[in-house]
Amino acid sequence: MRFASLLTQRLGADLVIVISPLMAVSFLVPDLPDRRFEAVLFTSEAGVAAVADGRLAGLPQTALCVGDATAEAARSAGFKAQSAGGDAGALIRMVTATGQRGPLLHLRGDNVTGDVAGHLTAAGIETEERIVYRQSPQPLTPSATALLRGSTPVIVPLFSSRSAALFAGAIATIEARAPLLLVALSPAVAVEIRHLDAALTRVAAEPRAVSMVDTIIEIVTGNPMP
Repeated sequence: MRFASLLTQRLGADLVIVISPLMAVSFLVPDLPDRRFEAVLFTSEAGVAAVADGRLAGLPQTALCVGDATAEAARSAGFKAQSAGGDAGALIRMVTATGQRGPLLHLRGDNVTGDVAGHLTAAGIETEERIVYRQSPQPLTPSATALLRGSTPVIVPLFSSRSAALFAGAIATIEARAPLLLVALSPAVAVEIRHLDAALTRVAAEPRAVSMVDTIIEIVTGNPMP
């Protein structure tokens, strides 16, 4: 997992990392509209992965992406990608500011926060959408459950509103006792965990993986990042 690698690089190999995916991704192959699109929109790396092996033919080469990691994945899949460097709102602002005329195609999961296609269409940039992957909830792993039932503080990075909501639901079922240090990618993610009895909740300065890492380092070391 790339995020775990980033943490290890910055904090050292002694860092204990337990990975417990809250969702399993399965790819779908929807029918596409019979028309040419100016660009494709990606709001997640999973969206890129869903089409990376050529499942959907006839896609445009230009990809407008929500953030740097998604844009990097799109480039690796052969797209000419541009990053909005943020969240769905940042992507909407970038698309409207760059003079895109459309039509655009948003390839997304079955559960998203915000209506990218609707906002862009309302702004005069015709945008269609198709669901290319499904996210099925998964229980916490035994290792994660044991950790959360212990007494040692646990730092929990949460990257999406859905994963935050699933984590909040999972916590309620396992009798967690560990002090929770929650790190949310954005204010929208933090909303889903606001009711948890956490020892600390922090929101990353920017909705980017590197900012999440910086926030975790601040928590671990007690020193604010420059």
